Amino acid sequence: MKRLAWRNEFLQSQLDGRRHLWMQVHGDPQELDAGLVDDSRRNEQIARPLRAVTSGSHPFGAPTATGALVRQSQPAQAQQGLLPRPSGLPPRPAVHIGQGFTGVRNLGSGLAASRHSGITPSQSSSVSRALVPTATETGSPPERRRATSSALVKVETSIDHVDEGEHWANEFNALFAHIYGFCKNYFENTPKIEGDWRKHFQSEGEGFVWKHVCSIVHPRQERERGDYALSLLKNDGSRPYFIQRMILQLITAEVLTIEGWQDYSAEVDKEMKEIEAGLKTTDPFKTYDRQALVDRRAVLVGKMAEGPKAKAFRNHKLNHHHQKLRAMVAPFIPKIKNDMTRDEAFFDLFHITEQAFDLSGKLLRSPLTFQFTWCDELSKFSADFQQAIGCNIAPAILQRDQWRVKLCATPAVTMRSDQGVSIRAKQIVKAGVMIMR
Repeated sequence: MKRLAWRNEFLQSQLDGRRHLWMQVHGDPQELDAGLVDDSRRNEQIARPLRAVTSGSHPFGAPTATGALVRQSQPAQAQQGLLPRPSGLPPRPAVHIGQGFTGVRNLGSGLAASRHSGITPSQSSSVSRALVPTATETGSPPERRRATSSALVKVETSIDHVDEGEHWANEFNALFAHIYGFCKNYFENTPKIEGDWRKHFQSEGEGFVWKHVCSIVHPRQERERGDYALSLLKNDGSRPYFIQRMILQLITAEVLTIEGWQDYSAEVDKEMKEIEAGLKTTDPFKTYDRQALVDRRAVLVGKMAEGPKAKAFRNHKLNHHHQKLRAMVAPFIPKIKNDMTRDEAFFDLFHITEQAFDLSGKLLRSPLTFQFTWCDELSKFSADFQQAIGCNIAPAILQRDQWRVKLCATPAVTMRSDQGVSIRAKQIVKAGVMIMR
């Protein structure tokens, strides 16, 4: 009996010390109230005095004549899970069971406090359950007992948030669709080019156009690439997609990258080139180093987009990019006297340049990196990576029957995030391809 009494004293002293320390740290009266209730419930079994079990008695109560156990009577406060209220605190608010909830009380211990405090919402509450927001506890139990309620509970509202990948996919698809509409409008039924097409393109822009045409078709020699490209350009069905590919290939290489933001100042241009080189040479698994470069790039692009020279710089870059795109598509629009088609096409092309440059600013100021991948012609169709354009056959059948890529019109886009301790990479746009047997 002495041993049991000593143990009871030891346990009670531990409880008192812990309760005293908790009350010193938490000063909010409502938080103290909820904490005392929670503490009493969780430690009820420990705080109950131990007693020896003698022969003929039962540790949980006295047996009746029928053999059932009757629990020993306890004080009303102990049955309710309440401890004597310390002096100096405001009176405990009265709670009447059966009244509907008209609000949510901000308890310091989060949902755990309301769950253990004995407060039960009425089944006949006048407040519709659909109006009460759902909540999810986050963090470990010690974190849920912090004083700040916003760190304890994540409230799920009914607002639908667009996924980050879906947001960027919509941005790219809008640009791709704009370019295709432009190409279909001006190049599907364009007047035929007189004479030798090869010589015509080789003479335009000091060979720049012909070089770009041949760069689209990869695994062949230059003459073979030229022959294959010309066969696509001479076909009315594939010509808009081929010119769309030419425009997009130039935009992804020279507008949607750091290259598209050069000529701001010698100092900024040098740092931007160092960042670009750093992203190419840094170990892909060193996420912290890569993210530091991405964040610095965002700061520099923000300075160029919003600084005192922003307007003049924007006009300079728009004119620069527009001139290159204009020189590339000009050979496909023959000059005809008293025909405004050529001027209208250049005007619409300027709007595409604006859209591409604005998207470039968004990409480079985001904490993400994007990669553009073009499919090789004659490669096998992959339903996971590619999307067939102008075709109603199911992707699974195209892959099963080993259809091949005739032309890759739009690139696949992969989004990568180095934020946090792990790498997050996701393909947000599939490559748009023309296919053939």
